[in-house]
Amino acid sequence: MSRRVITLDRFASFLVGLAVIAAGVLAFAWWLTPGWLPRSLDTSPVTDVTSQKWWPWVTGLAGAVLVLAGLRWLAGHVPHSRVGEVTLPGSDDDGRLRATATPVVKAAADVLQSTPGVRSATGRVVRERGQLVARLGATIEAGADLHDIAFAADQMAADLARVLERDDLRCLVQLKVATRTRSLPRVS
Repeated sequence: MSRRVITLDRFASFLVGLAVIAAGVLAFAWWLTPGWLPRSLDTSPVTDVTSQKWWPWVTGLAGAVLVLAGLRWLAGHVPHSRVGEVTLPGSDDDGRLRATATPVVKAAADVLQSTPGVRSATGRVVRERGQLVARLGATIEAGADLHDIAFAADQMAADLARVLERDDLRCLVQLKVATRTRSLPRVS
């Protein structure tokens, strides 16, 4: 959740709390002193307004706005595991050193893709169960040497941890075998 959504949640909770407290105080005061508020209410002004021709259109429009606002509010609460920036060592009270994670992991995927037998590779940084994880996916050829690819993946993971200087960074490389063989260019 973003800070704006959290702030909006806290403000809405504060307003709902005030409304509940005010309703409780009003009900208690009405019960305690019978002459303070009337025992019956005149609802004729409300029925006059709701019988107007424009009333259904206004309530329909207000309902549509409330539905859209509710959907936006729910979308703001969807957890996002993707990490945009990571804090680097050396950050202190004077300032923060941050690095955008996507280009770094994309470069690591490009390095993995340059390994013979790897057709394509992608990557992203996510937060899973409180840990920072670099998830890389690679599509490999059916006849690729897994030993070479595993060595390249280990080397790339070590380089990635060294570049970001994060000991808590975990690297997950998922290999997928290509379903169709690709004709490779012949070298004469």
